[in-house]
Amino acid sequence: MIIWGSRGRMKEIGTGEFNCPGCGTRRQYIHKQAGRWFTLYFIPIFKMQDLGEFIECQTCHRTYQTGVLTYRPPTDTQRALLTVRSALESGTPLHMVKTKLVNAGVEEEAAATAVRIEAGSDVKTCPSCGFQYHPKVTLCANCGASLA
Repeated sequence: MIIWGSRGRMKEIGTGEFNCPGCGTRRQYIHKQAGRWFTLYFIPIFKMQDLGEFIECQTCHRTYQTGVLTYRPPTDTQRALLTVRSALESGTPLHMVKTKLVNAGVEEEAAATAVRIEAGSDVKTCPSCGFQYHPKVTLCANCGASLA
């Protein structure tokens, strides 16, 4: 009696370090390739089908497409600018965002520059109280006046 069949099999292609999206930091990975093999008496003889490649984090054991190796997380500066943009677009006055940055340890000049860059040149000023806002804001958060 001849026993034949097929089974999946993993092959390690390489290892290295990458920015794991699951862990949120640099981790070790294994680059693996999956394939379907013809077996004779449960011994793999030849590969019948290539099933693809993937990256496996050695800490959280999540798997990712190979493109994850080119992922670069945002720098602290980029994260800070995204936070500033979000605060300004949600209706926080410019001076309050700058004050929050200074209170968080950012130098005053750097905080003012970040707010100025993210607010742009079309800053809206409230006609009632004089607070300045991002161009997307339509109502003053301080007095409720329209920023048309």
